[in-house]
This record gives sequence, C-alpha cells and structure tokens, in this order.
Amino acid sequence: IVTSYEVLERAAFRMGLLDTTAAGTPSEKEERRINAILGLRGQISAEAEGTTSIVNVSVTDGKAQRARDLTNTVVEVYRDYNRETANRQAFRSREFILNQRSSLRDSVTQLEQQIKDFRLKENMMSVDSQTGMVLTRMNVAEEVLKQTQSSIQSIDRVLNILQDGGAASERTLSTILPEEGGGVFGQLSTQLTD
Repeated sequence: IVTSYEVLERAAFRMGLLDTTAAGTPSEKEERRINAILGLRGQISAEAEGTTSIVNVSVTDGKAQRARDLTNTVVEVYRDYNRETANRQAFRSREFILNQRSSLRDSVTQLEQQIKDFRLKENMMSVDSQTGMVLTRMNVAEEVLKQTQSSIQSIDRVLNILQDGGAASERTLSTILPEEGGGVFGQLSTQLTD
C-alpha cells in the first residue's frame, strides 16, 4: 500500500512534484503526472516488519535531504491514507451491521406475529395468560369458600341455639341471610320479621 498509486500520487502532489500549471495538452499533463508518480515508485521500497503492522520505508535519492523529505512525506501520506481507508471500512462495516440488525428485528417481529396469529387460530394461550386466568379463578373460588364457611358458621350457631331448646333472637337470625339458610328458612324468617 505504501507504494500504491494513490499514496504516491498524494505524496508527489504534497512535495510539489505534480505541476498543475505547466503548459501542454491534457494528455501531455497526464503523462508527466504518471511519469512523476512512477519515478517515485522507483525510488521507494517498503517492507512489513515480520508479522507486525510496522512498515520499513526506504528512499534512494541523490540528495540526502530530499530522500529524508520524501520518506517523511510518504510515511505521513501513507498514515493518513491508511486511516481514511480504515475509517471507510469501519463505516461500511457499521452500516452493514446496522442493516443486518434491522433486518433481524423485522424478521423477529414477523415471527412473533405469526406465532400470535397461530395461537389465536388454534385457541392456544401463552403460559402467562393461562396462569393469570387460573389465579383469577382460584381467587374467586377462595372468596366463595370464605363466604360459604361464614354462612355455615352462622347457620350452625342458630341450629345450636334451637337444639338447646332456646329461641333465637331477632338479632341472631338477622346475621343469616335468607338465601344462606335455604327456602324454608327464608319463608320463616320473613314471617317472623313481618
């Protein structure tokens, strides 16, 4: 990548080796530009250091100062180009991942709706719905049981009083609702209170 056309073109431009104001036809200008870039390629060599990301760049030139400047420029341009390339790749990867995530979310939503539709069609309920219904029924049954036990206790009190040969007071009888004592109790209770 260090000796790629893109990196060397930027380095040549930065060093002023590409004269954009020179006279000539467009094809002549392009030929001079290509020759300048290819000339740089002949002066520069780059090697990766082992399996690391370190790159050794060497430049051959008749003037030491120009070789140094060219080396520094190529390294700076390569660093910038590499960063730009990595950023573009990261952006494309991010976009790809976001699109995949969105697509998967849509798929999950569709599958959830299909499951819901299937359950409705087949009269199936979720475990949570079934549990909620069972708990509601149990609460109602427990309340009915408490009321029934209370009614039985009231009736037992009155029966105990009557079995002992006593008379149940109006107050004692009023604690038993007519529907709790049955039809005959209701009629007798009504006659006594009238």
